[in-house]
Amino acid sequence: MRLPIPLTIQRKLTLIMLATCAVALIVAVTTLVVFDSINERQQILNRFEAQASFIVANSAPALVFNQHDLAFDLLDSLKNDPYIAVGCIYNSETNLVAHHVATDLPSGYTLPSTLKPNRDDTFGFIEIVQPIVLGPETVGYIYLLGDLTPLKQRLRTLAGVGILVIFFAIGVAALVSYYLQRYI
Repeated sequence: MRLPIPLTIQRKLTLIMLATCAVALIVAVTTLVVFDSINERQQILNRFEAQASFIVANSAPALVFNQHDLAFDLLDSLKNDPYIAVGCIYNSETNLVAHHVATDLPSGYTLPSTLKPNRDDTFGFIEIVQPIVLGPETVGYIYLLGDLTPLKQRLRTLAGVGILVIFFAIGVAALVSYYLQRYI
């Protein structure tokens, strides 16, 4: 590829060096963002499963003895988690016993009518359903819906910072190369 303006060897070397630095920085920042995304997503999944297990372990008496206040108290512990959008406890007939719904839930969202034990994790939401078992009998289900919007915002922020770092590093590399060219 020929440039329309002839460049000196000094300028060509500077452009090659800056292009090499830019490519290396782009690869490094992209790798960091992807790794952070995968790592954070796995931590969120682990936290959801731990919360679901905690509620499963403590909600059987609330279902067996029809203590709905206890079920609501268990779900009340979810309100401080920015990723939990919905938490529900259902009885064995899948009738809603208690629920926690975040205030910023998208309009039009309805609680699920059928529950099957699963762990579905699409990019926008994480859905976990676990049975509540007491002895050999399933007495109910826990349903958690996680909203990954805070994760998306974090990744956007990280990508923006990465872009700023790339431009800053290329600027520093250009200044350093300008001053070091005098010695060549």
